[in-house]
Amino acid sequence: LPAELAQQTLARLPGAQLYNLYGPTEAAIDVTHWTCRPGGDSGVPIGHPIDNLKTHILGAGLQSVAPRAAGELYLGGIGLARGYHRRPAL
Repeated sequence: LPAELAQQTLARLPGAQLYNLYGPTEAAIDVTHWTCRPGGDSGVPIGHPIDNLKTHILGAGLQSVAPRAAGELYLGGIGLARGYHRRPAL
């Protein structure tokens, strides 16, 4: 969600709540959430994990990376699919 669009939306709808929700195909709809605030951040992050899910940013060897370092997003918890349809190796 572009920060400028979030701010425009909040300005046009005073008193409204605006949430940025993120979820990849492998998960059950949304896995993270962020509450957008008027006059807020210069960017809108994907936010914090919802209940019963965990998020991890991992590097090439599946090791944790330092805060704000680039990596791949990995998810854990009950909101994930159990494999891929007709592709058990994945």
